[in-house]
Amino acid sequence: MVTIENADKALKDYYLDAVSAQLNDGISPFFAAIEKNTNNVYGKDVKMSVVRGTCGNVLAGSEDGDLPAPYKNRYLAITMPLKNLYGTVEISDKALRASRDNSGAFVNLLNAEMEGLIMSARHNFQRMLFGDGTGLICSVGDSITDKEYVVDVVKDYYVGLTVDVVPTTPGLEGDSYGLVITAVNHKTSTVTFSKAVEDAICNGKMYLHGCKDNELTGLGAIFDSASLYGYTKTSEPYFAPYVFDANKKFTEEMLTDVIDRMEEGLTVKSI
Repeated sequence: MVTIENADKALKDYYLDAVSAQLNDGISPFFAAIEKNTNNVYGKDVKMSVVRGTCGNVLAGSEDGDLPAPYKNRYLAITMPLKNLYGTVEISDKALRASRDNSGAFVNLLNAEMEGLIMSARHNFQRMLFGDGTGLICSVGDSITDKEYVVDVVKDYYVGLTVDVVPTTPGLEGDSYGLVITAVNHKTSTVTFSKAVEDAICNGKMYLHGCKDNELTGLGAIFDSASLYGYTKTSEPYFAPYVFDANKKFTEEMLTDVIDRMEEGLTVKSI
């Protein structure tokens, strides 16, 4: 007989490790190439020290001359909070009771829910890896109706998402949080919400519900943001990535130039 207790045990004993393995290895080749460990986790934070540039303590000199003055590494301390990523599944009491005497039916139902969770997690991980950590989906423009609004980016996967629209004027947040997108229109570049929005959300920013500033630090933050890990890239240029504009004409010679530039005093693991 299927009960809440043995369903909970099945999730923990049989599904948890399988889901973790698929998320760690099956997100994308890029995610798989990222080194993952818990060596720098302390409580709720990740703490580590990084070396800025080269220390300059290897110099040339004469055989009988004085030794060069000693140099030391220049460190920067980085402290960042751990990110919390949640995946949820829902099995109604009606479905549970219907499969109470049929464990096979319950397993099929649970498998379908877990596969949906993994698919959603894979998509959101990929999105976050190329995002800036803010959870920003798009910017909101003018209103067509009290439910339909123009946005700067339209994606098919928006349909069904629960989002928060943050107005440009602080303190006006209200019914613009927890909105469900019911339709998108690529021709008019609009999204339609499930209910009318009374707040002034034109020119606001749209985020996944509850995700604002809580997502992973992705490539968007590394390449596009003015600061990284609490340091501004202007004052600490070591945090600024090297960007080469190929002007839509990428060649083997350009790739060689990029590799040569990156290998100047650096150990390159991937490009």
